[in-house]
Amino acid sequence: MTDSPNVPVRCGRDLPERMSEDDLAQNRYTMAALDRKRENLSRYFAPTVVDELSRNDEPLK
Repeated sequence: MTDSPNVPVRCGRDLPERMSEDDLAQNRYTMAALDRKRENLSRYFAPTVVDELSRNDEPLK
């Protein structure tokens, strides 16, 4: 196993945090997947509804 250098990134409160290259790649992949899901929702719902749905972690009833 090789040691990858830590890369400084910004987190939620704009505080520096150290993440490995693998963690950064996984984070980019996850964010891209979330962006695709939001795009798909925006085809059928208004932007305010998409924002509300993306904040709510529970299924629709």
